[in-house]
Amino acid sequence: YISQSIAASRKQNPIVRSLQSAIHSSNLTKRFLDRMMEAREEDLDVKQMKSMEDLVQYGEDTTSSFLYLSLECAGVRDSNA
Repeated sequence: YISQSIAASRKQNPIVRSLQSAIHSSNLTKRFLDRMMEAREEDLDVKQMKSMEDLVQYGEDTTSSFLYLSLECAGVRDSNA
């Protein structure tokens, strides 16, 4: 998913160019990026979560993925950190 987005708008979009640079310089895990983008895309159609489990999963897919990527940018890759 992230690879398709980057390929489609690599030259036109400054955010995509910056994201691509971060992916390569920090060797970011694309799974976290994909998960975050997919959850945000699904959020466009949801007005209210159906259950607490759905809300927890949304938080894991978005906020947790962002925090994992932030740790990776800081050089932390230990799953126990």
